[in-house]
Amino acid sequence: MRRALGAVVTELNGTLGRDQRAVIELMRWETHARPSAGRAQAVINRQINAYDLFVGILWKRFGTPTGVAESGTEEEFRIAWERYQNGSLPDILFYFCERPWWPRAEEELDQFRSVLRFRREVENRVLAWRFGDHSEFESLARQHLYNAASSILTVPTDDPASMRFERELSRFLEQTRREAMASGIALRTPSLLLMLLRIPDSQARQCIEAVSPGLGGTLEHSLEAYLASPEAKAGEERLRDWHERPEMIAAWTETRRNGRAQITAADLLVALLRSSAKTIEELRTRLGSSFPEVLERAELLAHQPQVWEQTTPGKIL
Repeated sequence: MRRALGAVVTELNGTLGRDQRAVIELMRWETHARPSAGRAQAVINRQINAYDLFVGILWKRFGTPTGVAESGTEEEFRIAWERYQNGSLPDILFYFCERPWWPRAEEELDQFRSVLRFRREVENRVLAWRFGDHSEFESLARQHLYNAASSILTVPTDDPASMRFERELSRFLEQTRREAMASGIALRTPSLLLMLLRIPDSQARQCIEAVSPGLGGTLEHSLEAYLASPEAKAGEERLRDWHERPEMIAAWTETRRNGRAQITAADLLVALLRSSAKTIEELRTRLGSSFPEVLERAELLAHQPQVWEQTTPGKIL
């Protein structure tokens, strides 16, 4: 099936790719990963992460445990699902082969049980497809990949739904989304600012504390208390997706203007500090004449990230 997928991609590059002036690249660990230190699947995840479409295929064998999941396929799917949920992955295509077979050992039965267990999870999240043999899969893949790739290549670049997030920010946005949905709180400015303050080695916290030592921690506790209050839960009626947030649109617009493809935490911090949200107005009042310095540091960080990398803990810019 993997070879058939390669043949389909080659064919699409001669048709759709030529028409759209684009190259469709099939990324697999055998061809796109290299030796490196660390847990094997983590190395693969790290080296193969800039993809626009996830394609999963399973038949009777599930794979071996990775230390985080029961197989590499399962771990990769969970990462893809998280990216899809936060809007950084356009789509997921998953296929299950139903070609008849007869197990020759108990180990094969154990593998197939794992496939069935995982299949239930996948089919609860995505519309998976079933196929019976090699030729049927190739025909399906040709049609589905053509449609999926066409959709990706023709999304207007000025559509906020096309925004992409840097990997670390993407992970924390998804975590924040889950927390908000679990507590019934809308995805608003306090949620976004709290998320930025919680990111390890938080640049947002350090920008603020460089001007007002200790304020980052105080602000984090204040936001946590507010988001746990009835007042916060009585806010917006529906949970907006990230691309609908005005701060996100501002960060996305600025990112595109600067010729970059992914929104970073620094981009979002600048957009938040420039907003007129009540939370930011309160921060601006608290910092007084020092607020412009916080914004200036954040803007420098967003436009010159290498400057930040050269600083030492506790010394900003």
